[in-house]
Amino acid sequence: MSARESRSRATRRAGVGAAAVACMVLVGTMVVAAQDLELDLPGFLSAEEQQPVFTPEAGQEVVVLQVDLESDGQRVSAEVRSQEVITSFAPKSVARSAGEWEVRISGERELTYQIPNPLLDIEVENPDDRDSPFEMVPTDGYEWTLIVPLYHEGEPLGATAIQVVDIETGETILETDVRQ
Repeated sequence: MSARESRSRATRRAGVGAAAVACMVLVGTMVVAAQDLELDLPGFLSAEEQQPVFTPEAGQEVVVLQVDLESDGQRVSAEVRSQEVITSFAPKSVARSAGEWEVRISGERELTYQIPNPLLDIEVENPDDRDSPFEMVPTDGYEWTLIVPLYHEGEPLGATAIQVVDIETGETILETDVRQ
């Protein structure tokens, strides 16, 4: 090894050593500063201290539908496998109301809102050599859970039927009676 290479290695080692010392000083300064600020660290509640979450008021019910969706590329059909009415809060999709499908609730009071088509909203992981880590992939079959509120603004709707309609084509995808 030449004298030049030896000096180059020594210079690199000194640089690495200086960087390590600088990091240690920085971390030490941050620890001292954090102690001076007396930051509150997050804590955990013991089982005795935990409180149940706020429960919905009477009349705030939703129907949970387990649905099998099928598509042939042009038409979508749905079969309701099960239906259960539970006391719960309306899903966020009611407030957001955006998407390709419209949920229509019929009864004493009516309510409509939009939801995304779940057959178009499925992501899969791309292989390692792709630019994007995920890709949207349409599918022809899907087990879907649809949660539909049976109240609006705190008041029961007196819902009797639920319908899901494709906004673009106007075709009915799902239609079912509400069993209470």
